[in-house]
Amino acid sequence: RFTTAYSTAPLGTPSRAALLPGRSPTRIGVEFNVPDDSVDVGLPLEAKTLAERCKAAGFATGMVGKWHLGHSRREQLPLANGFTRFYGHYNGAIDYFTLERDGERDWHDDDRTSRDSGYSTDLIGAEAVRLVQRAPTDEPWLVYVPFNAPHGPYQAKDEDLKKYPKLEGDRRAYAAMVDSMDQAVGRILA
Repeated sequence: RFTTAYSTAPLGTPSRAALLPGRSPTRIGVEFNVPDDSVDVGLPLEAKTLAERCKAAGFATGMVGKWHLGHSRREQLPLANGFTRFYGHYNGAIDYFTLERDGERDWHDDDRTSRDSGYSTDLIGAEAVRLVQRAPTDEPWLVYVPFNAPHGPYQAKDEDLKKYPKLEGDRRAYAAMVDSMDQAVGRILA
């Protein structure tokens, strides 16, 4: 049971890059966010991830959510790094409703572009629930769920924004996004 974690960097990419191989961002060489797929940077290919180690030990492995650890080459993607199932986005700062970044679709089902629609936090939560429900009852399994919320752009659903009428602007959207993520985590745990 994994019950405690500490951020090793004030940015998402270095934190995820440290978590998966279990090494500090400085030692793994990922101290900054991956800018986009035009730059060949990300999790080093020789880094053994938690998913690779679990898979080698007989676990079913799935990832749902934000990768953002390099995606200019197939070898950098989740399915090449120990995950047998992936659903989510490769880049950071996607639009929560259109699932696009810089005018391009960034939503994937395994290694194919997905045409699913909806609010990204809801899609991540729902797929994680499906993976948990389908998980083998007689074998070990791992589902890694890095949400993109509450990362910018600050975009929230109207029903969640209505819960925070005293807040304004980005603070209101941020609170609503955290609320939405908390709802999704609750569904996964349930």
